[in-house]
Amino acid sequence: MRKKAQLTTFVIIAILIIAIVIAAYVFYTQQQKSQKSQQEINFVKQYINDCLNKKTKQAVLSIARHSGYFEMPNNSINFLDEKAVYYLKNNNTLVPNKTVVENQISLWLNNNIEDCFSVPRNIVLEKRYCNIKTRLSDITSVDFDCKIEIKINEKTFEINKFDSEVNVSLLPLISASREIVESYKETEPNYICIDCLDEIASKYNINITVIPVTKDIYAIEHVWFLLNSSKKIDDKFLIWRFVTDLR
Repeated sequence: MRKKAQLTTFVIIAILIIAIVIAAYVFYTQQQKSQKSQQEINFVKQYINDCLNKKTKQAVLSIARHSGYFEMPNNSINFLDEKAVYYLKNNNTLVPNKTVVENQISLWLNNNIEDCFSVPRNIVLEKRYCNIKTRLSDITSVDFDCKIEIKINEKTFEINKFDSEVNVSLLPLISASREIVESYKETEPNYICIDCLDEIASKYNINITVIPVTKDIYAIEHVWFLLNSSKKIDDKFLIWRFVTDLR
């Protein structure tokens, strides 16, 4: 009886040891999977965030070159293979306000960020939606409210919040544009007030370039204004362009 009891005890202990080893292995395996899943999620978040930051910088540069617009209005014109918008047409002031420019940046991003959601490593990712809100202040900031589903190890994870900032302000360029147009409207026809432009340039710490564009050798058709900020985005100068009718 004692031998049978001892044998039973040994069997129980062996079973317990095997169970503990199996449980430890399962726990370790689950921990490894969990860590790998978290690493994949972190990689995807960083990849998307870096891409959105790059796109936001491109958006600001592009919107500035195109007079604050992504969807060009009818009062636009081509010059050197790029479009810009009339801020003065038939003596009407057409300078966009802050809200318009914010919406145009959001539109640009909405149409140019799809490649940010095609990540490497064969990770299965699906973008359900992405709502974009741009805010102009002393910087340009963008909130991306996106629902992104990631499938890893037959499990689905969700990430949904991204943000981006560009350390430049477009508000001085918008305000300067409005003051330039109003000053130009008050100036005698066929003239530009250079002193007025110098004052505006000094006030907003920008450089203003004026380019008269001729219809033919004798007639100036319209005038281009290029506002060059001292700020750079990835070593590229921020240049705000617009055009006016000749008065």
